[in-house]
Order: sequence, then C-alpha cells, then structure tokens
Amino acid sequence: MPTLRPPDRIVIIGVGAALAAAVLFSARPAGDVILLLAGVGLVALAAGYTVASLTDRRYAARLERAVERHTRTLSDSLAQTAAGERDIRQLMDAVPDAIVVLDSAGRILERNDAARVMVRGPVDFVAGSVFDYLDPAGAAFVREKLARAFAGELVSFEVPFTRLDGSRGTSWVSYAPVREEGAIPKVMALARDVTEQRRTEAQLQRAERLASLGQLVSGVAHEINNPAAIISGVAQTLLLEPLSAEQREMAQTMYDEAIRIGGITTNLLTFARGSGTARTVVDVNDAVRRTLDLRRFHHTAQGIRVTADLDADAPHSWANPPEVLQLILNLVLHAEDAVAHAPAERAITLRTRSQGPVVRLECADSGPGIDPEALSRVFDPFFTAHVGGGGTGLGLSACYGIVRSHGGEITADSAPGRGTTLTVTLPRDASPEPPTPSTGPGAAAARGTRVLLVEDETGLRQAAVRFLARRNLTVVGVGDGEAALAAARTSDFDVVVTDVRLPGISGREFVERLRRERPALGGRLVLATGDPRGDEARAIMAATGATCIHKPFDLEQLEAVIRETAARARGPA
Repeated sequence: MPTLRPPDRIVIIGVGAALAAAVLFSARPAGDVILLLAGVGLVALAAGYTVASLTDRRYAARLERAVERHTRTLSDSLAQTAAGERDIRQLMDAVPDAIVVLDSAGRILERNDAARVMVRGPVDFVAGSVFDYLDPAGAAFVREKLARAFAGELVSFEVPFTRLDGSRGTSWVSYAPVREEGAIPKVMALARDVTEQRRTEAQLQRAERLASLGQLVSGVAHEINNPAAIISGVAQTLLLEPLSAEQREMAQTMYDEAIRIGGITTNLLTFARGSGTARTVVDVNDAVRRTLDLRRFHHTAQGIRVTADLDADAPHSWANPPEVLQLILNLVLHAEDAVAHAPAERAITLRTRSQGPVVRLECADSGPGIDPEALSRVFDPFFTAHVGGGGTGLGLSACYGIVRSHGGEITADSAPGRGTTLTVTLPRDASPEPPTPSTGPGAAAARGTRVLLVEDETGLRQAAVRFLARRNLTVVGVGDGEAALAAARTSDFDVVVTDVRLPGISGREFVERLRRERPALGGRLVLATGDPRGDEARAIMAATGATCIHKPFDLEQLEAVIRETAARARGPA
C-alpha cells in the first residue's frame, strides 16, 4: 500500500471532520451556520494543502539538487581515481626495470610490461607464481628472501633467471614491504637484468689483474731478455768464425734457444698486457702457433696430442692482436680441461680456414662432451661446463665478448660422448702483406756508417760491437745515458741505438736531452727493448717515430735496421 505524504493526511482528516460536523448538525436550526463553518474549514484546509504542497516541492527540488551535486562529485572522484590508476600504470610501464607485486605465497598480483619481457613464462603472466621461473635452488633462495620482506625487512639480492629467448642471465632484485593499516599484505619487487653489467665488471677486474701482471712480466722480461740477447749475440759472432761442424752446431743451438727464450717472453708480455682497442692485420696462423708454444710443456706433461691444421693461405684478420691471442688461449684452456676427463685419447685440434670474407677458427677436443642444457649456457658469465664444476666461468664468456666486439660469431657444437668443437669466425683482411725490408747487397753496400750503441748490459754491448764491427760498421758502445750524451757532443753518428731502460737517467730523458742537444740525431733513433708495448717505449716512438727492435734480437736484423735508418737519414742518393 502506498504511503501518504503529510499534506495528504491533513486534507483527508480535515475533510472527514468537516463532513462529519455537517452531517451531525444539519438537522438543527443552526445548520446553515454549521455548513458555512464547514465550508470555511474546507477552504482553510485547501489553503493549507496548497501551502504544504508548495513547501514539499521546494524540499524535493533541493533534495534533487543535493543528490545531483553529490553524484557529480562522486563521478569526478571516480574519474580522478581512474586517471590516477592510468598514470600509475603508465609510470610502471615506462620504468625499464621489472616491477612485480607479490603476495605471501609468491603469486604475482601485478606487474609492468618490463617484467613480462624480462622472464620466460606464459602469456598470462599475472596468473603465475614468481617461483615458476626459477630452478629449485633459486626458488628456495627467493622464498627465504620473500619471507624476510613480509616480516618487514627491505632485502636486495641477485639471482639467476631465464630470459624470454631461453638464455640465462643474472638479475638484481629488491623486495620492499607494502604496509596497509599496520599489516603487510603484499610486497613490491623491483628487478633489473645485470648480466651485461656483471660481464663488464668481470672484464674490468680481469683487465686490472692483467695490468698488474703486465708490470711484473715487463720487469721479468727485461731481466730474462738481456742474458738471452747476450747468448744470442755471442752465438752469432761465433758463427762468423771458421768453426768445425760440431762447434757450429753447438753455436747454432745456443742461438736458436736464446731466440726461443725471447719468443716466450714476448708471448707472455702480449698476453699480460693488452694494447687498448688498437687494431691491425693479425696473422691467425701465427697467433695459433704462439699460443701453442706457450702451452707446449703442459701438453707434453699431460700426454695431450695437439694438431695444428693451419690454412696454407695464411688467413689474416683486422683485429686487436692481444685480444686474438687471449681468445685462442681461452679456447685451448677450455679444451685442455675437457680432455683431462677424456675416457680415451686426449686430443686437441686447432684448424684455420679462409672462407670468403671471414676467417674460420675451430678448436675441437676429444673430451666427454657437454649435455644440451649446459651447451646453451656455455657463453654465459660465471657458468662453467667443466666436469666437477671447476673454473671461473669467465673463459668462454670472455671469448664471446672478444668475438662480438670484432664483428664475428662464436658457436659451440657438442654432445655427450663425442667431444666439443668451438667455432669462431672473424672478418677477414684480404690486403697483401707489406713487403719485407730489403737486407740484400744493396742495403749492405753502405760503408762508413757510425753507430752509437747505448746498452747497460756489458756482455750484450760487447757482443753487438764485435758483430757489427765485423760487418764493416763503426760502433761506439757506452753503458748509460750520460756517457752517450758526452759521446754525441764530441763525435758525429749516423744512428743511435739505445735501450729503453738505462741506469741513471731514463731512456725517455736521454732521448729528450739528445733531441735538444743534437736535433739531427732525434730522427735516427733505434730502440732496443724487451717490452715494445711498454709505456716508455711507446712514448718515445710516438715522439720521435723511432724504429723498435725486440730483445733478444737477431744481430743481422739489428744490422739491417741500422743500415736502413742511416740510409733514410741521408736521403735519396
């Protein structure tokens, strides 16, 4: 039954009362008066009804306006809330790091686009759990960190994960508790892929270690190369004498072994001290030979058969020489570790081939091979496929970085029981080799050449003076820079041959003073050093354009360099 409004109730009651009074008093003499009063009452009631109705409509209008106003306010609030949510969503999606909101069970309540891209998983990323993207060990580790976050602690850590393309990476993660009315119903996780950053840090750390090692090796090389150069010089001088067959063989052996010592120190310096990003034409075959020379003793001691199948076409690549040597060494070291666990013959094969625009380098071993799951990760930093988990996990990662920086490719082919083959392709340099400086009769025809030889090792100085004198060169030998400056003031020389490391004044200071006092001799310098890539040697060569000869040098090579320097200083005949 519908409810009557207050004005309606008043009218009904008033009309009823007026009618009742009219009925009761209509039979009386004063009935006309009563009817009049009833009429007046009805008019009054009608007036009251009219006033009440008008009042009620005004109240209803005000109520409708209030409701409309509150509705608009609520709509504006909802619109602002929706806009705020859109802004937050846009902000989350604009952040390059992955943002994920988790509940206490690790379920993903919310995430941004970067989170979906960062990890491999189903399309409906929100429906999953963070533990679905981790291996068992990683899941246990992350579960413990999540529990600490729900206990109110801000935690940060690193964990391996699987990328969208299936490759393995390293992620830095931070868990921040989200508090609501004193409770922590969820945790916000911020994750960042730091794989390349960790790779770069590892390379920088390795570079720092190699720089320190380079300083040590440089000093050792100087101390080794000088005695080796003395032995080489004496042997070469003896070979100029009329000797018996046995004596000549002994002298030749002395010379060959001294040169071998020099080659070993050169390789050590090359591996320990890089040369920045400078690139030149690299003979890949020669780089393989030099690397195997360094590891020859280890291969012999461990019974490893090494085969070098090198392309007779002598493939060259435009590359950074120390990095190429480091690349080959890392490949060989990986193969050595593999064959150490070989069930049968221990064998390593290095093969080079020229294939159109690229140089192909292969390193194959007879080891136990690598299972498919590990094979997909062999180039990841800190991952090692070595049997027993040995190694740092950086060797093949460094190879990957070197090859990619040269615009090449590196791949691994292996299966359990059939060994591993690592294949590298580098851009090939097809330019012809520079011509070898002539050392024939025309170069040796110059006579009367005067040479100032500055060498602090007495034995080497004397051996060089004797040899060059027999080759019709006039040589003055001194043991330090001060004596050399004194000799240069009183005599004319066509060429100055100086060691870089000298007692008293340094080689650089000697050269600077020589250029000031005898400017003409500044362009007639030949540097003799066991470390041509050292800072001092490079500074002198950059300032003067001097030729550099590596200790222990072949005295015939030294003679050829001296004659060429003298001829260049004289100019065209």
